[in-house]
Amino acid sequence: MDILTSKCSDRFMAHVLKRRDQEAVRWYVLTLPTAGGGRDKINPSKGLDAELSRRERRGETLFEYFAPSYVEARKVGGKMVNTKRPLLYNYVFIHASENEIFSLKRTLPLYNFLPRVSSGGQSYFPYLSDREMDTLRWVAASYSNELPVYVPDSGRLLKGDRVRITS
Repeated sequence: MDILTSKCSDRFMAHVLKRRDQEAVRWYVLTLPTAGGGRDKINPSKGLDAELSRRERRGETLFEYFAPSYVEARKVGGKMVNTKRPLLYNYVFIHASENEIFSLKRTLPLYNFLPRVSSGGQSYFPYLSDREMDTLRWVAASYSNELPVYVPDSGRLLKGDRVRITS
């Protein structure tokens, strides 16, 4: 005799699928709040590096993350100075399951998922496929994970000025 009705088994299957989805390891996009003082205040990889080393010391499950950066060349006091800056200053990509990220958020509460996306009656947190992430990492690796950028003094350039890129 079948105790479960089809409606009950449908609910059970939906629960199983949701749980499986939460445990799937994917490249999720997380955000950090923008700092009031500008883009230099928060380094997206700093907290994640500390969390990874903590987990490694304790033998806990590790995760992978990607926070691309670029090298900004500026003139400061008449000298050229190179500064490493986050390319996507309030975004970071983490390769983990939703459950692992929620666990991570207990120690690093500033990191947040992007808002859920609804499609086909289901909602999920946005993520990148492994192939898309490989492409993004390949582009960054071709610049040794640091994209070169020269930022001239804002006082020298005005909106509408012509700029010529030489290399």
